[in-house]
Amino acid sequence: MLPLIGAIIDHTDKRMQIGQVTAFSMGVVTLAQACVSHDTWFLVTCLQVVSICAYTFHNLAQLAYLPELTANLEQKEGVEAADKERNVINSQGTFWMFATEVVTIIVVYGVGTVVGAGNVDTAAIGQAMIGVFILFVYWLIWSAKSDALGWRHRFLARGKLKDVPEGQSLVTTGFRQIASTLCGLKAKYPYVFLLLIGVMIIDAAFGAFSTIAVTYMKYELDADNTLVTVIILILLVVSLPSAIAARVAMDRFGPFHVAIATSLYMVSWHGPLFTAPPRLAHHSFPC
Repeated sequence: MLPLIGAIIDHTDKRMQIGQVTAFSMGVVTLAQACVSHDTWFLVTCLQVVSICAYTFHNLAQLAYLPELTANLEQKEGVEAADKERNVINSQGTFWMFATEVVTIIVVYGVGTVVGAGNVDTAAIGQAMIGVFILFVYWLIWSAKSDALGWRHRFLARGKLKDVPEGQSLVTTGFRQIASTLCGLKAKYPYVFLLLIGVMIIDAAFGAFSTIAVTYMKYELDADNTLVTVIILILLVVSLPSAIAARVAMDRFGPFHVAIATSLYMVSWHGPLFTAPPRLAHHSFPC
């Protein structure tokens, strides 16, 4: 679906509408997940699939606005200055994303503890609070009624960026562009092609890691919910200075050298855990 949504954003004037619909969908679905219980867990799981799809599609819409934030700078000071500014924007976005996650965990866990809620009830409280927060923030961003308060002026309607190529349709052009780009990279820039494949694999692995880690700690290490929450909180807190360090490192050494250094670090750190004997890996994992 991503190539299709991307094609609609690029080749039609529906960019803003996609952002609005996906934002509203995320908020409503998150609120609906507050009904989680032992009887509704399957429904909530299905809603989570909808939420993930809406979040991914929404990212496409909001990222389409990103180049406009540095368009004037690129015209006045050149591409290099614009690239540095985009690095600043991305690192600040990452920082505030992790900071929001830290605050969310503290608030949800704190409220659950104060009211004496169990695991399921705490999850329901968290979904309700997050759902309300999502709807409010996205109202500030996408609603025409929030002009005086929010950031609506940065996310206005836009015309199509380009026409659908001759002989192609809106349904197929996104898939064909991806195939053409990948083939071109593989032919002309094979190392860039391999780098992008590696990035995709790493992103998928880290996306699954959080779920697997929680399950492992819960059922293999007999960790209680407090310990699991504290560990996740520590990981998120550490991510805050990392986001700032990433911007400084890219400004000083460039994205290429930072990518190589971080890849080598991850391989050197995680490789021994997967090659260690099962018993050693079992005791090394929590560290």
